[in-house]
Amino acid sequence: MIDPGKITALVIVLVGFYFIIKDYRVNKELRFIYNAYAFLAVGLVFAILKDVYSFYNYFFNLFEHSFGIMFAGFLFAAGAYLANKRMMNVIEEGRKARIEKMKKMKEKEVFKK
Repeated sequence: MIDPGKITALVIVLVGFYFIIKDYRVNKELRFIYNAYAFLAVGLVFAILKDVYSFYNYFFNLFEHSFGIMFAGFLFAAGAYLANKRMMNVIEEGRKARIEKMKKMKEKEVFKK
């Protein structure tokens, strides 16, 4: 018997997946996050198949936890790391730009005197 909670979760994931794909067309920088969401959806499909085909329970459970949860966790971690790295680069570039602007302002003040 299929758990109604899993079917509801699958519907929610598929509706969310539409918006993930729509956003991916615009913003390709977050590809790890999008792929992690896809692996979560795959894991949920394996969880539903585990309930339907109880004979292959071991294999579906293995696929659900390895492909669905483990890969999604790795991809979320990689996506968070890369987003943090990009943000640190933006902060560093902004700091350098402020320093250059301050130097130019000081040079203008020296020439005015």
